[in-house]
Amino acid sequence: ENFAKVDGKKCVIIDNVITTGNTIKGTIEHVKARNGEVLCSAVIIDKKGLEEIDGVPVLSVFKIVRL
Repeated sequence: ENFAKVDGKKCVIIDNVITTGNTIKGTIEHVKARNGEVLCSAVIIDKKGLEEIDGVPVLSVFKIVRL
C-alpha cells in the first residue's frame, strides 16, 4: 500500500491540486475502511470549486472558477 497507517486515527488529507476530486475521494474511502476519521482535505488549487467531497470539507488556497 502507498498510504500511512491510519487505523483509528484522525486524518487531514493534503494535496496540491483538485482536478476531478477522485484522488481525495479514494483516500477518504481508504481511511474510512480502516476506521479512521477524515477531518478535512486541504489543497493549494481547487479547479472544481468544491466545498466538500463525500461530506469532508475541502479547504483551498485558490479556487478556479469559470466566468
